[in-house]
Amino acid sequence: MTQRTSFMLTALLLGLVTVGTTELGIAASGVQIGQATPFATLASDVKFPEGIAADTAGRIYVSTFTFPPDPSFIVKLGPGGQELQRTQNLGVALLGLAFNAGGSLFAADFGNGKILKILNGNLSNAPEVYATLPCCNYLPNFPSSKTTASPNALFFDDVGNLWVSDSFQGAIFRIPSGGCPGGDSSCVITAAQDATLATTGFPPFGANGITLRDGALYVANTGNDTIVRIPLKPDLTAASYNIWAESINGADGIAFDASSRLWVCANQGDELVVLEEIDTTANEVPVKVGRVLFKVGDFEGIIGPPDKRRPKGFLFPASLVIVGHKVYVTNLALGLTPAVGDEPEEEVDLFTVVKVEGIPGL
Repeated sequence: MTQRTSFMLTALLLGLVTVGTTELGIAASGVQIGQATPFATLASDVKFPEGIAADTAGRIYVSTFTFPPDPSFIVKLGPGGQELQRTQNLGVALLGLAFNAGGSLFAADFGNGKILKILNGNLSNAPEVYATLPCCNYLPNFPSSKTTASPNALFFDDVGNLWVSDSFQGAIFRIPSGGCPGGDSSCVITAAQDATLATTGFPPFGANGITLRDGALYVANTGNDTIVRIPLKPDLTAASYNIWAESINGADGIAFDASSRLWVCANQGDELVVLEEIDTTANEVPVKVGRVLFKVGDFEGIIGPPDKRRPKGFLFPASLVIVGHKVYVTNLALGLTPAVGDEPEEEVDLFTVVKVEGIPGL
């Protein structure tokens, strides 16, 4: 990582927001039970991996959160972590990735507020604009200087709707199956927008990782260290906003596993946090909340010779995808402070994707 690249990303991000014992035998106290192991060390020009998705064959796709003039790509990785294919330099800062049921790959163009589609997931195909998100309806007390929408995480439901989080508008958008004509914003529906999805915290991202289960959205708020649960009305708009879990240090990418546990990338804690949902009461009112079951991994230092230094374990884990009995995670390794030498992220030359396996119930 060059200091110029790190500072460019930091300056942009900080300037955008101006104001922050189960049946499986796993203890419910947040105990560490596993670690991240190497899956892929990316090519030297593939930096700041953020989004991640898997196709039906289990191959892993990764997007890069880089800004021009640095190149940005989506790369496809084989079962041994080797690069199989990549896009041309897309020239845009990319965040979330997701496949639809038809096998096409979708990417969040954070810089331009658009959703891109790559037909059949073939990275030799030029991306087309699937939809442009509306902007800029910023909430009171949550201003931003960004003049386009800020799509972050993507999730497809069972009927083909694409759900998109917007980190600075504090919103969740829904794009009906098929997208918008000409890639405009005419079909985009604002499904949710609320202060619980915005932040004045750090890092300066509100709504981030997103998933859907049993008629409710679950959304990570990175700056607030929370997971927000949003029950949906029949028209698929928000019925209410409930803080489902708190104190997850930099809650980022999320996904439910086959055991109905929610896995969360804690990007500032350099770990994964795994939660179960329980029914309880608050002020004598029934509520659903997330309770930490266990945590996985940690930052284990920078390894490798000069010019090939890379993180061991987690370093700013950003997004995850669950494939069978394994969890694959991107190490974004993004430095966020203006000080020099205070973050291990500044030492990274080669960026990594890691995996977690051998977890009971996975």
